Amino acid sequence: MAQFTWNYTFPDGNVSFVVENAGNNTYTIVSATGTVAGNYTVTGLGTTHAPDNTLYSDTRHSFDYGFSNQGVSLTVSDGTPGSAGYQYHLSPVSVFTQLPSGGFSVQTQIEGTVYDARDNSVSVNTSVPVYTNNVPPPCFVSGTGILTTSGEVLVEDLQVGDVVVTAAGNEVPVQWIGSHAVRCDRCFDPTSAWPIRISANAFGEMKPHRDLYLSPGHAVWVPFMDEGVLIPALSLVNGATVAQIETDEVTYWHIELATHDILLANGLPAESYIDVDNRSFFQSTEGYLPPDRAPRTFDDYCRPFFAEGYVVDAVHKALRDKAFAMGWTLEIATDPNLQLSADGKIIEPAFYNNQARFIVPANAKDVWLLSETSVPYHVLGSSDRRSLGIQLEAISIDDGLSVQRDIALDDDLLCVGFHGIETEDTWRWTAGKSRLPAKLWEGCKDIAIFRISFAAPCLPRWAPPQRPKADVEDVFRLASAA
Repeated sequence: MAQFTWNYTFPDGNVSFVVENAGNNTYTIVSATGTVAGNYTVTGLGTTHAPDNTLYSDTRHSFDYGFSNQGVSLTVSDGTPGSAGYQYHLSPVSVFTQLPSGGFSVQTQIEGTVYDARDNSVSVNTSVPVYTNNVPPPCFVSGTGILTTSGEVLVEDLQVGDVVVTAAGNEVPVQWIGSHAVRCDRCFDPTSAWPIRISANAFGEMKPHRDLYLSPGHAVWVPFMDEGVLIPALSLVNGATVAQIETDEVTYWHIELATHDILLANGLPAESYIDVDNRSFFQSTEGYLPPDRAPRTFDDYCRPFFAEGYVVDAVHKALRDKAFAMGWTLEIATDPNLQLSADGKIIEPAFYNNQARFIVPANAKDVWLLSETSVPYHVLGSSDRRSLGIQLEAISIDDGLSVQRDIALDDDLLCVGFHGIETEDTWRWTAGKSRLPAKLWEGCKDIAIFRISFAAPCLPRWAPPQRPKADVEDVFRLASAA
């Protein structure tokens, strides 16, 4: 697992955490060093990317930490079993700035509350910048076939001077090639680096002729209006024929021509490289560049560029219609595949109507509510792009003896993996992986019984086309013959 050093500055000291990427945008504190004292709130928060850093320990404090796109939960105590401490429940607000490359600069602000368990006080935490993340520039993934005068050549096998055939049929020599091997599992936000898969025939017959993998910011050419438009792959994700693929590492490549142009990648029109001040991303490069060559701007793009708005929505609808024509279906799932993960052990629920019951050891520390998710923009055509799990209506916890506790849906502890309260505080969506801090069942003896009520059925989910029975039989016949 990748490790980082995250430096926290408090009013009365500093703490450096060694953080380990636990997957699914969650991070676990491995150890920490520093000095903290007194009743404090976070006033500064920064991060330094430092893989394979030396581990430290501080016996005076224990740390319990979780991070996701929905928020941060941090508990600090003095290390004494059962002792009270501080709990930070923070939610990030991300400001996205469009880059000419089609990617985004992401500046995250942390907002939330600090709970002092010693005197039950809660204080509001001020917003502070935490991290700036530049999405990788437009790139092809290794294995992409680029059309040349010699036929289709894998992008990693291209050389400067090779002549490519553009979507317009022009023959143009390659001037520059760049590549970068990315460890997605070492990225602060791995989703910024995960490739986008465009399934074969997603845009029409043989477009692409086989699955195409691009970086999130790589734009494809789409026939729209007179000359067509460029739309980044990330903006085209529909959860079916265009989807983001989780991976630990990926190698990205790009090729530059004399001017920005449209290449044919696995048969699909996609942009060539244009330097919008992101050439430094590439670790390995080949080719000659004039020393006075300046970065380009949107004005230098070969086609109009759209990352959002009515054009993207129209193309999205066309892709959705095409997915249905290809045999993709939307299934109404009656089972949200709801589970609890308690200290790494999966616990299955008992169901009754719209209520799930879990029985968890009372000493469990790391508990997550897990479910399938859907994005309304993908499955309903709405403007809501959130990843939604289950629609919570109520949560209660008891131990069958002395503890009986109703958990308010707006409880400060419900901050990691939960969306905001909706519809006059009557329900709240989870985000597929939602953290349930141990403070919720404090005092329970032996077991904690979770009762979770959900307000509505799950959102539809995309289901891929079913292979015809004859095709399956052919496969078995060919395999037997071999």
